[in-house]
Amino acid sequence: MASKDSPYSTGFMSSNINFDNDTEQMFKQIKREEDETHESIPTLPYELTPLPQYFADIVDNAMRASINIENVLKSKNYKHKDDLFKLKSNLDKIIKYLIRNVDPTLDKFAIRSRMDSDDE
Repeated sequence: MASKDSPYSTGFMSSNINFDNDTEQMFKQIKREEDETHESIPTLPYELTPLPQYFADIVDNAMRASINIENVLKSKNYKHKDDLFKLKSNLDKIIKYLIRNVDPTLDKFAIRSRMDSDDE
């Protein structure tokens, strides 16, 4: 049934196995090529996954509140504008702080597919 030309035939190789092949270097090269061509998106751990949306909502609400306060400050119908101005100033500081610090902080916790320790 099975002949030597059949792709399904099995048998022993006629030559000896070369044990001197350096497979470690081949695997490092394959891993390096894989890292260069298969970039994946960093993902947060499950517990931290909703945080970016929460912070985005905070920034969005703070911006809306700041715009609303700014419109009130432009009108002449309200007293104690100094307190509103301080509140608006603090809201702007909160917005700047969150925009500058949330992404860099959460990036430290991101799970990446690329593991540099494998290349050593």
